[in-house]
Formats: sequence, structure tokens, C-alpha cells
Amino acid sequence: MVFPVLQRLPQSRRPAIAALSLVLAVALASCTSGQAKQTEDPGAGGGGRRGGRGGGEGPVPVTTAMAVQKSMPVTVAAVGTAESISTVQVRSQVTGRLAEVHFAEGQEVEAGAPLFTIDPQPFQVALDQASAVLARDTAQAITRRPRSLAIRICSTAA
Repeated sequence: MVFPVLQRLPQSRRPAIAALSLVLAVALASCTSGQAKQTEDPGAGGGGRRGGRGGGEGPVPVTTAMAVQKSMPVTVAAVGTAESISTVQVRSQVTGRLAEVHFAEGQEVEAGAPLFTIDPQPFQVALDQASAVLARDTAQAITRRPRSLAIRICSTAA
């Protein structure tokens, strides 16, 4: 049987209307079967199968108590995180082994205060080597100077 309303609709809209009516019929069928299930099991109301609070036994009893004034502790033990007021990144201008740390973690530090002491031994060795190379080059320059002057003097006289 074809409904007269569907006969007046264009041919392209008929499948869409049929699908919509099918979805509507399934939705209505599921709603009515859910209501039937609830009426079949009157002891399971709201509390599940175990009959918890509010499970068909009537209203839940409520008790009251008088307010009491007591002292509360100032500190409460709790788990949480702490965040510092400000953080900085410390970058070394030279690399080396730390000999000493002049602050403790979490301690406030003044501007310009020393934070670390780097082991000075490798730097002292490098300074001694550079001083020795400078002394050698200076000595070689002094010993070569008179020869070059003598050769210049001789070449200009001839």
C-alpha cells in the first residue's frame, strides 16, 4: 500500500522519507520496550540490582546535627606542588669541573653573589702554557732582531 501523500512527492525524495520513517519507528519501539522493562522489575528502581539507596524502599532518611565551634589547625598535611616566585637559567662562560657550590637548593640568592667555584687548575695550566709560549716568542724575537739589523746595515752600505 502506498500512501497518497508519498504519491504526490517527487521520485527523488521517496527514499529519504522512507528512511526517516524507519528510524522513527525504531526509536519509538525502543522507548516502549524500555518502559516495559521498568514495570516488570519493581525492586530495581534507581539503585540497581543490589537495591542500594533509593531502591524502591521509599525516601532516604536525613539526619541533622547542631553546629559546633572548634579550633582548626593552622597547617594541613596535603600533597601538592610548589612553584617558585621566579626562575633563572645559569649559563657558564667557561667549561670546567665544579669545585664548590655556594648555595643550597631553595635558598634565596642576592644579585652578584657567587654561586659556583670552578676548579682553577686547568685554567692555571693553560695560563702557564700561554706564558711560556709568550716568553719563548719574545726571546726569539730579541735574538733575531740584531741579525736582521746587521744584515740591513750591511746591505745599505754596499
